[in-house]
Amino acid sequence: MARYDWSMKSRHQRPNEIAVLLARAEKLALEGLTAREIVQILGVGRATLARWKSKFSGASAEQIERVKKLEKQNRRLLRAAKEYRAA
Repeated sequence: MARYDWSMKSRHQRPNEIAVLLARAEKLALEGLTAREIVQILGVGRATLARWKSKFSGASAEQIERVKKLEKQNRRLLRAAKEYRAA
């Protein structure tokens, strides 16, 4: 059983970093590397890479940034609506 390395720091990627990493992952996949090798090279988890691919595949850094801003705004509005209903 693999153990979690608690020394690893959680890091939020900027939209332009996500776009660059996705492009690099595509290039590495075309070179014939496995998913395990790709995530080791990129330094991200398999689940993270899969989520990024499903969410941002083919998007530019500006589009990724817009999606992230909209998601943040949506969370804020949902929280405000929840607080309003509770009051």
